[in-house]
Amino acid sequence: MHKLAKDGRLGSRDEILEGIESMQILYGEDTNNDKPTNYYVTANQVSNWRDVVSIRLRLLMRSFKNNLLPTP
Repeated sequence: MHKLAKDGRLGSRDEILEGIESMQILYGEDTNNDKPTNYYVTANQVSNWRDVVSIRLRLLMRSFKNNLLPTP
């Protein structure tokens, strides 16, 4: 996780959870004003932040322990 410096720039990173390989955040936009999400996009693809009505969070995690399952 990045810390925000006093001047607004991103600073050092602190690990808050082990085993996270990847994290994706998608933002659900309601473009026709009927409340349900019409589609999900990345932050740089959001056309109007006021239209964002949901988020989708994807985590890829890896265990540091072996043999968690009896069979592969």
